Amino acid sequence: GSYNGCATADTLEVVEILLPVVGGPFDLVGCEGDTLSLDAFLTDASYLWAQNGSVDPSISVWAPGQYSVEVEKDGCFNYFDYEVEFLEIPVFELQEADPLCEGESLTLNIGVTADRYQWSNGSSGPSTVVNYPGGNLTASAFNQNCAFEQTINVEYIDLPRIELGENTTICHDESFVLDVTGQAERVEWMDGTSLPVLEINQEGWIAITAYNDRCSMMDSVYLTQERCY
Repeated sequence: GSYNGCATADTLEVVEILLPVVGGPFDLVGCEGDTLSLDAFLTDASYLWAQNGSVDPSISVWAPGQYSVEVEKDGCFNYFDYEVEFLEIPVFELQEADPLCEGESLTLNIGVTADRYQWSNGSSGPSTVVNYPGGNLTASAFNQNCAFEQTINVEYIDLPRIELGENTTICHDESFVLDVTGQAERVEWMDGTSLPVLEINQEGWIAITAYNDRCSMMDSVYLTQERCY
């Protein structure tokens, strides 16, 4: 330019101020019942959250939806949206069973829909079969990282170990004694007696049913009598 016929010059300095940018994450997933923190912290910035009017750099949320924040730094404004989702926890309840007898099995079913399942016995489906000897069993169900687990104890009762031995032959005028003392909680012979010791003096089958609690097993032996000279 010129002034009174004299040339003039001037310099204009243009300073570019960048928009404030926060680092996120902006998509957050939690489990129902959780509290998530939305963090928009930026050094020397100010904030205004649309949902609750907070001016803090971060807020805590426990409901799904979109959350928006206005960030101002050096006179420049930027806006950020956070998408929040809370997943359902796959809650279930395994029913405790009465004690099982050795040889029986128990099928347990988690009974809820989930992304995946895990049992402490290695099964990975919604159900599993428990066999002897039982014990503690933990079941877990997952919706992504939202998990629920339960531990139950599957109790087994050992069968009684009754052994009457091989079929036996005795003399006609002799008797034969069977003794199962200590082999079961209770016993019942085929003649209805319940003592652990039975004396037999006639030919035929001798059968016994032995019980530990409700769990039972049977055994039998055949006694033959012959004349001895």
